[in-house]
Order: sequence, then C-alpha cells, then structure tokens
Amino acid sequence: MNCTDTSKNIQAPVSRKNETNPCGRTPRRSNQQKQTADNNKRCLLSERKSPTPKTRALIEKYSYQSKNEKNHVKSNIEFVKNITFKEKRHIMQDSNNGHCQDSVQAGLELRYVFKKEYGKTPRYIRRNRYLIEKMKKVEQDANKVPEPSMRYVEDEEKDAVLDGLKANLKEAEKQFLSLPIVTDTLSKRNRKMYLENLMLKLQQDIETLERHDIIVLND
Repeated sequence: MNCTDTSKNIQAPVSRKNETNPCGRTPRRSNQQKQTADNNKRCLLSERKSPTPKTRALIEKYSYQSKNEKNHVKSNIEFVKNITFKEKRHIMQDSNNGHCQDSVQAGLELRYVFKKEYGKTPRYIRRNRYLIEKMKKVEQDANKVPEPSMRYVEDEEKDAVLDGLKANLKEAEKQFLSLPIVTDTLSKRNRKMYLENLMLKLQQDIETLERHDIIVLND
C-alpha cells in the first residue's frame, strides 16, 4: 500500500488583494476621473431633466378640489367658527352633606327680568282685549236707535213742490177724462182705479202744503 503525503497537493488560497493596493482597499478616483464619468452620464441623456418643483407649486397642484368634491378643510373651518360651546352652569352647595343644585333653576339668579318683553302685557292678551272691545262696539251700534234728522222746508222749495203736484194732478185728470165710458175689461177697470187713487193722493198733498206755513221734513 502506497501512502502519499496529501499536504503537498493542497494549494494556498489565491490572494484577492490588488497588486497596486496591498491593503485591499479601493483606490480613490481623481477629480479628472470624476469629471470624465459625469460627462459620460450626460451624453447618455437625450434631454435635460426639468428642475425639481418648489413646495408652493406642489401644494397648489395637489390641493386642487373639483366642484363636485367636498373641501374638508374649508368645512372644518366653518364648523369651528359656528360652533357653540355649552354654557357653564352655576352650581352651588346648600348643605353640609354636599348637596348641590343649579342656581339658575333654583331661582337664585336674575334671569327673566332681562328679557325684552319683561313687564309688558303679552300679545295674546292685547289681541283678546281688542276683539272684546270690537264686539262691544258692534253690539252698541246694533242696539243704538238712530236719532231722526229734521230739516226746515224753505218757501222756495215749498212753492216748487206745489207747482209740481198741481201739474201732476192736471195730467192725471186729463188721462182720467180720456178713459172710455164703458169699462168692460179688467185692464180698463184697473187703470181707472189707479188714476182715481192718484188724483186723491195729489189733492191731499196739495191741501196739506197750502194749509201749513211751516213744514219740517224728517230725512
């Protein structure tokens, strides 16, 4: 059996260190090398990139709200402006046991005297009083007897009335004399009776005016 020494066949690991840099660190590039690399990068771009937008431009771009969308920021501002805070209650302790009560509800603070209508007659009472007075006035007007209004007839007016009555009497007598002698129909008899009554009434009125010197009429 042949025994060989395996230790001789084992090779030493290859060192990855750069010959120029025995410490194994990457050498620093010079300024000329950096400038050359930047030029190579610029050549690869077809056109120059746009500059980075400013903060205000970004806010205006992404804060745009369409008409159909709700502006939550604006609605929150309006809500805070119109919010009403709960009124602070005035609590007071009225016993040694710690019993507390609201001073406003207990009537210990002036509250109703500061109202605009305090000390004034309520509106419904004023309305009822007006309706009652109106009804009383209507009843008084209905039960009130109207006073007769009298006036004195002047002489000129009296003479004019007499002349008119006498003219009407003559006209009635003329129509009565023109009636036929035989009144054999109903219409003829009615016509004759009407003229007789008219003449009688006219004669009575004429005699009344001629008999009295002072005449007072009730309008």
